[in-house]
Amino acid sequence: MQFNANFFDGKNSANKGCVLLYNDSHFIVEHNGETINLEKINWKKTSTKILLTSDSIGKHAYIAIDDTNDQHEILKLLARVKKNRSSWFSRSFIIYYSIICGMVALWCFLDSLVFLLPNSIEPWLERQARLVHFRNSEVLANDSNNETLRKIKESFVEIDPSLDGIEIEIVQSKELNAVTLPNKKVLIYSELINKADSIEEVVGVLAHEMTHVKYRHCIAAYLKVSFLSCVDKIISGGALSESGTLMYLLQFSRENEIQADDGAIKYLDQLQLSTKGMMQFFKKIKEKKSSKFWLLELFNTHPSPHARVTLFGFYNKTYKESNFSEKDLSKLKGVCTVKSKQSKKTTNTSL
Repeated sequence: MQFNANFFDGKNSANKGCVLLYNDSHFIVEHNGETINLEKINWKKTSTKILLTSDSIGKHAYIAIDDTNDQHEILKLLARVKKNRSSWFSRSFIIYYSIICGMVALWCFLDSLVFLLPNSIEPWLERQARLVHFRNSEVLANDSNNETLRKIKESFVEIDPSLDGIEIEIVQSKELNAVTLPNKKVLIYSELINKADSIEEVVGVLAHEMTHVKYRHCIAAYLKVSFLSCVDKIISGGALSESGTLMYLLQFSRENEIQADDGAIKYLDQLQLSTKGMMQFFKKIKEKKSSKFWLLELFNTHPSPHARVTLFGFYNKTYKESNFSEKDLSKLKGVCTVKSKQSKKTTNTSL
């Protein structure tokens, strides 16, 4: 469609004739031998004219349509353009929110999806995790060369055959912690053993980690980081990855930790061990990591140590006998002490 109109450039009072075209839901103006596609059109109806403005023709410029019949037709076309634009925005928002909802749903179900992944990917994930986190860590003992660790491993496999294939290692570290890696690897830090007051404390922490292994929480954590890394590269060009924020998110979620605590309680009951050791462990964590601001707990990836002390205290039982004794703890402490002294001698010699 074609309409005759007047063009005001916003600088001179005189107007110049122009041609207004409508083609394929777009308005185009031909003025001074130049063709301009009108974007973001606004209009105003006066008693005698319709005035069209657009970013394409300048801030103060406008197009005036005087003919009454043309005005009526242009108003219908403008309504159509507005409707088309609204429907386009609606479709865009539907697509946008569908993608967002899909990503959120995928995130929520990642913990369940891990059981669909083949076990064959776990050795590769373990190698990557060791390269990133334990490249320079010294392994002091493992269940293949340490009788006590082997005894602990066999006890867990006996009560839960799904744990068959686990490997337990003691790693030299000053952190009071234990971790799981893909491929059913459980690493307990030497500091935790050195600071342990009972064998229940060591086995209790391992029972917690065994639950992480059972439900493949470690795989879910790596999947989530990979997922976030892809989103991060798309949105911010990898800024979160470079800042280390994604590695913080690699920690298990509160839900994972709660599930692991519940699993630890069940495992300890089957092993006829008290949860008192876990209470002692989290009391130490509480003393070491006491939050002065309750608000920080809302953003913590783990339940608070105080809540966990209360939980394990509630399920505390006394058993007549167990397969474990304090001699087992002494043997583990002996391994850590001997290896630590050997490491110091090696370091002094090299210096």
